[in-house]
Amino acid sequence: MKQVILFAALVVVLASCGGQTTNKKTAVQPILVSVTHPVSNLSNEIITSGIVQSNEIAHLGTRFMGYVKTVYAKKGRTVRAGDLLISISDNEIQAQGKQVDAKIAQAEVAFTIAKRDEERFARLLTTKSISQKEYENVHMQYESMRANLEAAKQMKHEVEANLQYTQIRAPFSGVVTSVSVDRGALASPGMPLVTIEKGGDMVVQTQMGESAIRQIAIGEKGMVSIASLNKIFEAEITERSSSSIATGGQYQVTLQIPKEVQKSLLSGMHADVTFKLESEVTKDQSAIWVSRQALIDQGGLHGLYTISADNMAILHWVRLGNSRGDLVEVLSGINADDTIILPGNYRLHNGLVVKTQN
Repeated sequence: MKQVILFAALVVVLASCGGQTTNKKTAVQPILVSVTHPVSNLSNEIITSGIVQSNEIAHLGTRFMGYVKTVYAKKGRTVRAGDLLISISDNEIQAQGKQVDAKIAQAEVAFTIAKRDEERFARLLTTKSISQKEYENVHMQYESMRANLEAAKQMKHEVEANLQYTQIRAPFSGVVTSVSVDRGALASPGMPLVTIEKGGDMVVQTQMGESAIRQIAIGEKGMVSIASLNKIFEAEITERSSSSIATGGQYQVTLQIPKEVQKSLLSGMHADVTFKLESEVTKDQSAIWVSRQALIDQGGLHGLYTISADNMAILHWVRLGNSRGDLVEVLSGINADDTIILPGNYRLHNGLVVKTQN
C-alpha cells in the first residue's frame, strides 16, 4: 500500500514539472523591429509626380455594335485629319437603309396622289362645287402624306449619319498612341477602339491634395524636372481642377510645356513638378508624410504597419497622395503620432508582438 501511495505522489510531481516546462516553451517572444515616424510638410513648396502628354487626346469608338472589318491604324503611326482608321461591318445599317428607301418610295407615291387630289378639290371649292368641309378633309390628307414623306427622309438622314460611325476617321492630325481592337473583334458602344494624340502641343498633367491646390493659380509657374533626360524647365499652369470627385481626392493641374522644350520630349515621360506655395503648410493643415520604404503593397493596395499600445503590429490600409523624394503623402489611414514599422529580416502580420530598437 505504501508503494502505491509513493508511486501516485511521484506521478503528480512529474506532471506538475512537465506543465511548468510547457508554459515556458509557449511564451511569446517579441520581435525586434526598426521603426520610423511620420513627418509633416513644413515647407512652402510641394513636389508632385506627373506625366507628359498631348494637350488634345481623342479616344475614338462607335455608336453601334458590329464586327471590325479592317484595322488601318497602327500604333505610333502619324495620321492626318480624315484618315480612315477602322472599318466596322455595316450590314445591319445597310439593310435599314434599304427599308427606309422603300418607305420613301411609298410615301412619295402617296404624297403625289394626295397633292393631286388637294389641287383638284381646291379648284372645285372655288366654283362652290364642293363644301368647305369636303375640301378640308382632302387638304388634311395632303398634309398628312407630306409629313410622312418628310419623316421617311429624316430616317434616311439618320441611316446615313449612322453609317459614318462604321468608318472611324481621325478627327485631327496626330499620332496613334493606342489600338485596342483587332480584325474580327466585336466593337460595342462606349468601347474605345483607337486613341490619337495631337502633336506639337504638349503639357504636363499632375495632381495635388486639397491643402496645396488652394495656394496655386492659373498663370503661375511650376518647375518641371524630366529625370530621364536630365532636363529642368519652367511651365505655366493653364488649368486647375475645381473638383476631386473623379480623381480619387486629388486635384488635377495642367502645365503648358514651352515650345522650345517640346521637341525633345515624348508622350508618357515621367515628370516631377515643384510648386512654390503662398505660405507654409502647417502641421494642422498638411497631410502626413512617411518613408516609401515602409509601404506594404498587396494587389495595388498600400498599407503601413504601426505599433499598438500593447506592442502589437497592426496593419492599416492607407490612401496615398503626392511624392517628394523618398517621402510619400498619406491622405488617410494613420495618425501623425503613430509609430511605423520598417521592413526587415522578419515577417510582419497583424497581432505580431514586437519591440523597438533602443
